Amino acid sequence: MRADIAGALARLAEMRAHARSVGVRVPAVAGEHRADQVTDIGELEELRARVSSAVADAAEAIDAGWSRRWRATIGKATRGTAATGSSAGEELTARRVPADRETGSLHEAVNDVETLLAGNGHRCDEEGLKAAQAVYEEMKTVESLQRARTYSLEVAVIVRESIERRRRVVAQEEQRARLRELLADALEEEQPGLRDLVNAAADPDSVEDTVHRAVERADLARHRERVAAAAAEALSELDCVVGEEFESLLVDQAEAVIAFTGEQRGYGLLVRLPADGTRLLTAVVRAEDQAAVGEHATAVQSRYCDETLPQLDSALRERGVELDAAPFLRLEPGRAVPPAPVPLPQRKRSARHSKRPGVNRVTEVRHRER
Repeated sequence: MRADIAGALARLAEMRAHARSVGVRVPAVAGEHRADQVTDIGELEELRARVSSAVADAAEAIDAGWSRRWRATIGKATRGTAATGSSAGEELTARRVPADRETGSLHEAVNDVETLLAGNGHRCDEEGLKAAQAVYEEMKTVESLQRARTYSLEVAVIVRESIERRRRVVAQEEQRARLRELLADALEEEQPGLRDLVNAAADPDSVEDTVHRAVERADLARHRERVAAAAAEALSELDCVVGEEFESLLVDQAEAVIAFTGEQRGYGLLVRLPADGTRLLTAVVRAEDQAAVGEHATAVQSRYCDETLPQLDSALRERGVELDAAPFLRLEPGRAVPPAPVPLPQRKRSARHSKRPGVNRVTEVRHRER
């Protein structure tokens, strides 16, 4: 009888270690620590019964605990996503094996892993699948149910991590492809460097803001160029002398001058385009040989403020350039006319203009979601 009790207690000690691995606690049996001191036959029989019952209870608790741990592990591993090409049917098949019954034999533990690999192996990356198959092959050689269950949980964890790793890779490649598409809207001179940055980034998230800022810079450059082109066309239609470099100077240096004609000859307009491109600033200027004050200078200012300025505003709007509600700051005529910062242009620009390098000229900036 003592030998039976000792054997059962040794078995119970092994089961406690197994129970801890699946999150189950096996309580102590009353009197087990003084089993070798009991001499009364009746007490020994009672102790043997208690230990035998504890072994049976521990086996049942371990089965239930392992089944819960298994379902939780494969539930994460087999949660279907479009990125990995899984389906709800695959998930249900993988989960149902341990959920429909108590898993209590070595053969069943091996079958559970076979089912898991068969249903989810194609969703793993190559590294994870090889590792899972290696553990599975080793699992088939063991004779202990406890070791088999430990191996099966290890396989499930490997499969779960492999699927998540592949999912991240697929998501990152999709994000990388989307960023490459956005690069087509960046400035031409920035595109090669940005493309290298996107391709080399271990995590596309780290460069997404950089790409969006580059596209925003290009959007602003396109907008400024569109405003400059519209201003050049509008001023030309108002019979002003707009030089060949007007658009480039207005975009690149933020200011350019045009010359008036007819009775206003010798005077012109300084046009400024701030960095944000939301408004145009204009001021009447003069050639060095023209008077800064006097009746004629005031008449030039008055004509611009009363006639040309409203026409310019209307012409810009007709060309789709919407500036701020009050894009022009008007000063009353009569102030001294400042000299032009550069000589007034003498010759109107030609009908054809070369495209400025580095900016993709477009009629309308497409709406993008960022």
